[in-house]
Amino acid sequence: MPVITISGQPGSGSTTIAKLLAEKLNIKHFSAGRMWKDIARGKIKEQYYFPIFNKLCSEKNIVLPELKAQDDSTAVLLLWNTEIGKSLKFNEALDNLQKQLAQEGNIVFDGKLSIHMIPDATISVWLKGQERIRAKRLAERDDKTIFQAITMLQERETKERKEWENMYGFDYFTQEKEADLVVDSTEKSLEEVSDLILRELDNKL
Repeated sequence: MPVITISGQPGSGSTTIAKLLAEKLNIKHFSAGRMWKDIARGKIKEQYYFPIFNKLCSEKNIVLPELKAQDDSTAVLLLWNTEIGKSLKFNEALDNLQKQLAQEGNIVFDGKLSIHMIPDATISVWLKGQERIRAKRLAERDDKTIFQAITMLQERETKERKEWENMYGFDYFTQEKEADLVVDSTEKSLEEVSDLILRELDNKL
C-alpha cells in the first residue's frame, strides 16, 4: 500500500507527474496545490475528499471564502491574500487531511509541504528546475506571457516561503534534503521523471 509524496518548486511539474504516477499505479491522487486552486476558483466541492475536508474545517470553525479566480496562477495568489489563506488553522486542516488520507495508503500526494507532513511515506520526491522553464510551463497553462509568468512565479514563491516559514518555522525548500529522490525536471520529460520515481519505488518495496 504505497504512499508517495512529491514536493518541489512551483512549476516543476509535481501535480502532472503525481497524476501520471497515480494512473500508472492505479491508486488515488491528492494535490494540495489543486485544492488551493479549486477553493479560489469555486470548485472545491467537486473533489472526492471534500466531505472529509469540510468536516475538518467545521471542527476548526473555518468558513471557506467564496472566490472566482479566472486561472490557476491567479487563484493561488488570490487565496494567499485572504485571511483564511494566511491562517495557521486553515493550513493545519489541510495538513490533517493529508495525514488522514495517508493512513489509508495507496495514494500519491503532491504538495509543497507533503514531504514534511508525511515523514513515513514509502518514498518522497523533490522536484526542481530552472526558473525560466518553470515559468514557461505556467505561461502555456494559463495563457500568460513569459514575463507575466516569471513575475507571478517569483511573487508566489516568495509569498509561500515567507508565510509557511512564519507558520511552521522552516523554509519549505529545505525539504530537498529530506527527500529520498531529487529530480531536476528542466530537461526531462514527464515519462522520464515518472520512470525514475517508479524505479526508486521498486527499490523501496
